[in-house]
Amino acid sequence: MEDLELDLFLEQRARFQSWADIPPVLTADIERELDQRERVSWRKRPIPVESRLVEFHVAGGDELWGGVAAWGNLIVKLHGYRFPIEEVELPRIEDATPYLEGQKRMEAR
Repeated sequence: MEDLELDLFLEQRARFQSWADIPPVLTADIERELDQRERVSWRKRPIPVESRLVEFHVAGGDELWGGVAAWGNLIVKLHGYRFPIEEVELPRIEDATPYLEGQKRMEAR
């Protein structure tokens, strides 16, 4: 998963450089690491966000994937493991408490 996260970070940096002040030392370290391994193949994939299709840049396969998109003034980053990307939908939620509690229960297992 670390490789996919690094690749998503780099993709974000490349596409949205204006929003992030990334220290040059960190950028150089990341670029050196990228030069030592294969680059990820990115594809575009629409995903519903609040009932509107948003184009995500997605990498990975059926079992493990990640995606990133700009939505308004936000960067939305998704990771999926053994969950089909075709089933992903991001509705608006008013109360995040049940989701946070569920996450805590999963982490406690």
